[in-house]
Amino acid sequence: MDTWYCLELYAKVDSSAGAYGVWLNGNPIINLVGKNSAAYGDVTRVNVGAAGDAFGATHQLYYDAVTIATTYNGLL
Repeated sequence: MDTWYCLELYAKVDSSAGAYGVWLNGNPIINLVGKNSAAYGDVTRVNVGAAGDAFGATHQLYYDAVTIATTYNGLL
């Protein structure tokens, strides 16, 4: 608790060179390259929040400095 995290997501849509990446506090967590991400269509919407909990638990989340861009912004 009482800790802020920097979560970065990356998606490149391409039929043969698609890519996905996830970084937590600047450390790579997921790095998938050479994927057919075009089969899923273009990125037209980004949702920020928590998905529903199957057990009905309550969660408290705080967001600060949410940025959506087409170029890398670096750690915020």
